Amino acid sequence: MFALVLALAAAIVPAQASTPSVKAPDTPAGRALTEFVESFNAGGDKRRTWVETRTTVKDEPRANILKMDAEVLQQYGPMTIARIANASEASIVAIVRHDKSGAHGHLTINVEAAAPHQVVNMSMRGATPEEVKGGTE
Repeated sequence: MFALVLALAAAIVPAQASTPSVKAPDTPAGRALTEFVESFNAGGDKRRTWVETRTTVKDEPRANILKMDAEVLQQYGPMTIARIANASEASIVAIVRHDKSGAHGHLTINVEAAAPHQVVNMSMRGATPEEVKGGTE
């Protein structure tokens, strides 16, 4: 099942200071994270193409995901990877920071074990202060 949870409005923790961008590992999950962030920040057709070709999202929920993405991008701004909390070949957990608002999110992406390593699950929620600082996950 493909889940996308965006409980961002009240739950995202504002940043206290600017956070430098971190590079994702060169793994299937890491590449998916990089693509997720790049397509999210570009929005529009690039985001739609990424969701259609790199994920297993079905037609029905796709429109809702794209609508939520556009709203989050407008309200919170583009995102950068602030920290990699946990990573493997098929799964990655990252703390992302929205540039416009300074808010942090906790993003999890899971990909298929076999090529083409499509994203089978992704979820985002507000990051806790401990997660932003690097505490326990």
